Amino acid sequence: MQETSLPQKAPAEMRVLVVDDDPLQLAYVAALLKALAITNVHTADNGTAAIEILDQADLPLDLIISDLMMPTMDGFDFLWQLAYRQSEIPVIIMSAQTSEVIHSAELVAQLKFLKLVGSLHKPVSKESFFEMVKPLLL
Repeated sequence: MQETSLPQKAPAEMRVLVVDDDPLQLAYVAALLKALAITNVHTADNGTAAIEILDQADLPLDLIISDLMMPTMDGFDFLWQLAYRQSEIPVIIMSAQTSEVIHSAELVAQLKFLKLVGSLHKPVSKESFFEMVKPLLL
């Protein structure tokens, strides 16, 4: 579900933030990114930690991949924080929640004018992940 025209970058130049409270999921997504030659990957286990990374980043990020259900600050609040900061960073939502919950998150992203790339249902398949991320690469 490509919502907006997104700039493309070479994999080696991509800076990605993955936000998920499950360490195995963080490692899995990082491995999928590495398989696409994207090695500059930052991780956070909740939205609060992700905001800290965004606020302290020396260079802008090129993609955020975020879960919805996390402690401290969940994915919905994280999307609101991105909107408050008028973020231009493309976002992929991933979640094991129902389709209705994921659709609600997509609506929040769209209504807040975030650059929504799309959403992935967990467990995330390698094929669907590559299909969503590859169009962002040169």
